[in-house]
Amino acid sequence: MTMKTLYLIFGLFYLNTVTGQDFKPDTTVNHIDLESSRSIFEKFKSDTLRIKGRFDQTRDAALPYVDFQNKTGDQILILIFHPGNWTNAFSEFKIQKAETYKGRNKTIKLGDKEFVTEKGIKLGTSKNDIINRIGKPTMIKTKKGIETIEYRTSDENSNILKKYGQVEYFAIYKLTRGRLTEFHFGFTYP
Repeated sequence: MTMKTLYLIFGLFYLNTVTGQDFKPDTTVNHIDLESSRSIFEKFKSDTLRIKGRFDQTRDAALPYVDFQNKTGDQILILIFHPGNWTNAFSEFKIQKAETYKGRNKTIKLGDKEFVTEKGIKLGTSKNDIINRIGKPTMIKTKKGIETIEYRTSDENSNILKKYGQVEYFAIYKLTRGRLTEFHFGFTYP
């Protein structure tokens, strides 16, 4: 093997690792799509005014958001809005257990049993299932008993960034004792 071939192989490996191209990103929760106001209208029909009335745009919130609770009240779905985007087009989704949520008390109750992505990721999913469904993580770390699996790409040639016209996609999955307790994915606010 020539030195030029070796450099080429190393360069491709490095590029693939840095840009996180070894994964298939999630973009949907319960048929609500990232960056799609149409999916909000399809899910809530004429009830979309309820969303507008529940938006938290206080100084305490880093970005405007609206939160939902599942049918049994044990899960929270937070839809995060990036200023400058279309109305009801959300750029980040966060799902967590209701018992750990420190948000407002304006949560909208939904009839959904649980919050699930198009890849079947939901609270309680195992580490192996996440990696099998999403792909090779960009990073895995453990701190104080919480394991974090992270996926990121800022490669302008990645399909997801081209499709949505964004600069960076991220997905962060937090697990306790090997089971998913919280996850957050979407686009980084510029």
